[in-house]
Amino acid sequence: MSLNASDATNAYSVFGLRVHARSIHAGDVLVDPLSEMFACAPQLDEPGHADVNIELRWGHPAPVRSAVLGGPLCFFVGPFNAYRLDNASNDTRSSGSAGFVLVAPGATIHVSPHESSIRAVATSDMLRNSAREIELALLIAVALTLRTHDRFHLHAGAALTPEGKSVLILGGSGAGKTTTTLALAAAGARPLGDDTLFAWRADSGVRLASFRRHFHVGAHARCLFPDLAAFVGEPVEFGSDKRVLDASRAFAGRLVLDVPAPSVILCPTVRPAEATRIEPAEAVRGVVALLESSQLMTVQGAGRTAQQCRVIEELAHDARVYAVTLGIGALDFRGAGVL
Repeated sequence: MSLNASDATNAYSVFGLRVHARSIHAGDVLVDPLSEMFACAPQLDEPGHADVNIELRWGHPAPVRSAVLGGPLCFFVGPFNAYRLDNASNDTRSSGSAGFVLVAPGATIHVSPHESSIRAVATSDMLRNSAREIELALLIAVALTLRTHDRFHLHAGAALTPEGKSVLILGGSGAGKTTTTLALAAAGARPLGDDTLFAWRADSGVRLASFRRHFHVGAHARCLFPDLAAFVGEPVEFGSDKRVLDASRAFAGRLVLDVPAPSVILCPTVRPAEATRIEPAEAVRGVVALLESSQLMTVQGAGRTAQQCRVIEELAHDARVYAVTLGIGALDFRGAGVL
């Protein structure tokens, strides 16, 4: 059923690629995850050729073949389980390209990286009530597809210093990437992002860029940076102490679109009972942190591993590495020689 349905296709420039995003949904769906995802991406007046095609349709997903669901689970994101599609599966596109399918109650996302195509179907209830989960799953689908174009996802943050040098912040969930990014901003740096970056090799060298998304700020960070309270909104999810920070308002005119390869790599760890400190670390720690921040490298069938390793090597090359302990006291980047 598609009464009062709308059909909108927008073209965006994303990391030097042309992305076409098409949403087909009923009029009562208030949130469009594709519009949210690309809200700050430059929009193209003339669609032209698409490097990546994404379609999100309102409706009831067709059942996924039991042979696929009975196969090994590749990964999961929120309520979505991801399965590998081989060339023989009837669930692939007509060309038979291998890919992935992400399955959740009320939604499926088919990813065909070699065709640079993403097709998602979700019920109106799923779109209304779980828009954030769909957006996150679509982001992973986009990340898998962008690998075909040698754009590689990093679970990381970054900022640009007043001197024009970039700082890369690496760590897992809860390691303190957002707190460190906010501390750099308080010291005069211009934030790029706090969680989701993409790296690729351009003519000028390796570049880092981010989908412009809200920051997720925990209770401790909110106490450290009370001036940001006016820009903090609702909880990220039910039961979480993290809240949404509207970075575009909090750092109006200061956010950057991309940065060069880092001069400094910071590896934060939260240790509430210890003193806050910044200490030089071995270069290998930066390499290990980069590998740990590149989770999609471990997904069987994701491909382009050798190419991503070369990008990681360039990101780590000549970067000074520091271990950051986030505990009692404020960060002093200049005193530690980081800035």
